[in-house]
Amino acid sequence: MADTKKYGWNVQIDGVQYLVEYMKGSIFINGGEAFKLRSLERTGTLRKDKQLNYTVPLAGKELNLVISAVSGISLIMDGMDLGTYPDGAGANQKAPAWTVVFYVLYFIDYWGIMGGAVGGAIGGLLLGTAAVVTFMVAKSEKLSTGVKLVICIALYVVATALELVIRSALVGVSGRYR
Repeated sequence: MADTKKYGWNVQIDGVQYLVEYMKGSIFINGGEAFKLRSLERTGTLRKDKQLNYTVPLAGKELNLVISAVSGISLIMDGMDLGTYPDGAGANQKAPAWTVVFYVLYFIDYWGIMGGAVGGAIGGLLLGTAAVVTFMVAKSEKLSTGVKLVICIALYVVATALELVIRSALVGVSGRYR
């Protein structure tokens, strides 16, 4: 692990704030003495499992440092990625109210363009996936509201265009067998 980048997470346990940092195979808590990863309990292998999990004990809790070949390095506490939701508040954050507009549009698309049963599973899968991605983008704390709206509008346009292509293909195929 020749990673020289420093990773840091603010962890709050029982009202006490801790700074947990990872760099060059060591864990630092509040800038104190380094704990080598070799000294911590480990599960998984990069070669077979594509990730390593280290158990980091802190103030009666067990944190999991995950080093993944796919998604990078993250710290997990109580099943929550502290990099995504640093203070734990984001995990319960509701999506903005404007996402309802997109859900209504996806619903209208499914029943209006695909005709419900005509498009069936293909249209439902496409629009369901688009609705889930819309929700994930809307909840993102790393993007501004304007950027979120642009991404969601683009997603809606692309999903609708794909749906129209699928619809015309289905109509063309069904017309041949009459």
